[in-house]
Amino acid sequence: MGAAVLMLSQGTAFAADDWPSGWEAGPSGTVAPGSVGQLHPWAYCSRLWPETEPCDYSSYHHLEVSALNDAEILNSVGSSIALVRSSTGEQVGTCTVNDSTHIRCGLSGSGSVDAGEQLSTRDAVVFKASTSACTPTLQIEWFNSSDPDEESTAVLMSYGVCGSR
Repeated sequence: MGAAVLMLSQGTAFAADDWPSGWEAGPSGTVAPGSVGQLHPWAYCSRLWPETEPCDYSSYHHLEVSALNDAEILNSVGSSIALVRSSTGEQVGTCTVNDSTHIRCGLSGSGSVDAGEQLSTRDAVVFKASTSACTPTLQIEWFNSSDPDEESTAVLMSYGVCGSR
């Protein structure tokens, strides 16, 4: 399990609008095909110097984790995971494991976090990576259901030799 966890990066793929709300989803990175790993999905307030005002959130914001291809989420179906502020540990929402391919987190109200702070799951999401090389394993998405332009997506890939030779 350790190899999958250690290979995650803080980088993320993002929408072309360059995070107008200041939010960024993550993590992204690579894992060994078929490995079991764990991560704490997050939404990060990426407003850094010179624009350092807080990022706002509301009950319209959602953090979703989707297992892609033959990847699986191994947390118990129907279980809940707290969504917390990284700086205080205060619970701001709840994530529900809907099935072996989908977790959806909803926020319980409105608030803001400072630049450089994140909302993340208190407990880890445990997953089995896709068994094929160069295949998307997990997609982490942060979005505002009332504003389709406010979205950030990160993808965790299984690594290996990609493309044809």
